Amino acid sequence: MVPQLRKLTLMRKIKVDIFRKICTNWPNLTCLHVDFRQEMNYSLMKHIFEKCPRIEKLKLWTTMLIDQRCMELLSSLEHLSTLEVLLDKPHLTPVRLRLLTDACPRLKEIHIDWNYFAPQDFEYFLKANKHTLTSATLLWTVGEAQKTSVVPLLKQCSTSLRKLRLVYFDTPRAMETVAFEALGELHSLHELSMQYLSTYEPKLISRAFRPGCLTQLRRLLMQYTTDLLDETVIAISQGCPNLRELRICASYKITDVALSEIHCLRHLEILELSRCSGLSGTAMAYISQLPTLHTLILQFTEDLAKLQPSLRLIVELKELRCLDILKSGNIKAVPFGEFPNRLLKLRELRVTYESENDFTELQRKMPNLKISNTAWLTEDDFPKDDDADYGYRDG
Repeated sequence: MVPQLRKLTLMRKIKVDIFRKICTNWPNLTCLHVDFRQEMNYSLMKHIFEKCPRIEKLKLWTTMLIDQRCMELLSSLEHLSTLEVLLDKPHLTPVRLRLLTDACPRLKEIHIDWNYFAPQDFEYFLKANKHTLTSATLLWTVGEAQKTSVVPLLKQCSTSLRKLRLVYFDTPRAMETVAFEALGELHSLHELSMQYLSTYEPKLISRAFRPGCLTQLRRLLMQYTTDLLDETVIAISQGCPNLRELRICASYKITDVALSEIHCLRHLEILELSRCSGLSGTAMAYISQLPTLHTLILQFTEDLAKLQPSLRLIVELKELRCLDILKSGNIKAVPFGEFPNRLLKLRELRVTYESENDFTELQRKMPNLKISNTAWLTEDDFPKDDDADYGYRDG
């Protein structure tokens, strides 16, 4: 009864006959996200694409494309601009990118984080989309038997890429240097995600952030890179002057030294250093020098008192609007008493506390402050697939 519907997201399985009827009645559908439990076969997919030929954004799961005929059906979607294929069950059916390249000229975003590509198909795809591909989620390597790093191929073929997420680091040791140096040559990148990165030579990661390389980078996600070194964070601070968001989590080896050059990030607005247990007494002294920081995330800090004596300098962050210290211990080390007079723009405080009485006085003095004992989440808080599923592959 709503023929003008444009977007359909299935968050559970529905009966096939209902699905068929839905698609028959919604010819203007442009965005379709299908739950992994949904029964999908060639006949149903053919019906969907015939009745909804204007689909631009499509999210499916790998088992829905095991039948190569289903993959061929995708090439009938001439308006397809965004394709997302998420892992539900591992299998070795390659993604036939050549079919999509020839039939979907408007494809500008591709997010496929498990199936491998034939290197020749992948190179063909990149060359054909040289000036149109803007966003991609890819494995670090292509090829089933002979592994080839995707990053040098991206460097050679793609000039328009703005957002890149690389998953499941399985780059051969001999290719690591080339891969990270080539990553630094993707000068047009605005967003880069390399979560759960575990390398043979951690010091090589800094090669991607040499001065003059990723100068346009605005958003960098490196959560759960457990071997991240101080020198790499310093390289990021010196080599990415336009960074607005930096998320580092569970990088146990970094120390306060890693933040010694963070003052170079004059435009940084969001900083996460959750689970970074190596930080100590001078960390906040460096962080307090960030003039535009409005969100600071320090979740799962075992003992906030370990950040003293510089922890008191948190009140120097005049632009701070959100402080997230959920699941962190010894919260009494935080100078909450100074917040009302010093952090005038603070609007969100996420903190794990035992009694609401602990913050009664703060709430009275800051009536516009929202204090939460649990996290609320948005799409930006996670990678594009399920984080738990993604984690076991990469870490």
